[in-house]
Amino acid sequence: MIYDIARWTRHDLGDERKCRVRTMRSDAEVENLILRVAGSKPASRREIWTQLIRELPARHVLEIGVWKGEHAECILRQCPQVSRYYLLDPWAHLSDWNKPYNVEQSRFEEIYGEALERTEFAAERRIILRGETADVIDAVPDG
Repeated sequence: MIYDIARWTRHDLGDERKCRVRTMRSDAEVENLILRVAGSKPASRREIWTQLIRELPARHVLEIGVWKGEHAECILRQCPQVSRYYLLDPWAHLSDWNKPYNVEQSRFEEIYGEALERTEFAAERRIILRGETADVIDAVPDG
């Protein structure tokens, strides 16, 4: 099953990151784990995600909105059981996206390069999906 942990983390953990993990646990088990981890007051957002992914244990993770790859680097270093880590981001200036991180395309190329460099140590486990979510999400297999 694939659980969209973002629905819990945005509310319970204050994290805007979208992340999906694949696990064999029931909905109740996953919800209890999230509540337990959130209640343990880890020091940082990355510690929360690392603990959740380790304890699920998730082998496949999809991160939507990667930016410079700092979160991906942390998870890939701290969670060796993750065999496939999908990094989904357009790394492109979008004319219809009015956000502070919508920088010029030349800057996005630098940022994309930084994300690749940060995750190069795990190149065999990462899958880069460069494009808007609706255009590339089908590259993530179901099941």
